Amino acid sequence: MLNKRGDIQQLFYSVMYMILAIFVLLILFFYVRNAASGTTLKQQILAKQIALLIDTAQPGTTLFIYRYDEKSKTYFNVDIDESAREITVSAGGGKILGYSYNFFSSHKLERSYEGAYVKIKVS
Repeated sequence: MLNKRGDIQQLFYSVMYMILAIFVLLILFFYVRNAASGTTLKQQILAKQIALLIDTAQPGTTLFIYRYDEKSKTYFNVDIDESAREITVSAGGGKILGYSYNFFSSHKLERSYEGAYVKIKVS
């Protein structure tokens, strides 16, 4: 009864530790899930193949890339950053969890989605 402040402080530290532990376990769970489904490897392969296609494409070429993964039932998003000459492939969502790969082509690129395909026009 005399040391209530210490009890509250100890409870606060215990709760913060549990929240941090749950957060770390969630990150580990999502990493293992992506690794087990092969999504990370598929992102890397797709990004490298698209970069190779862009590098070898001549102006006037239109690339149609199938972006749906049958096994994991997800769509891959393809983002092209022309200022950094970088392509990012992410599964379903944000750019943070995606895989980025550089390309060297100096041609202008236009990207659009058409159903299950990504359309990249090289001009």
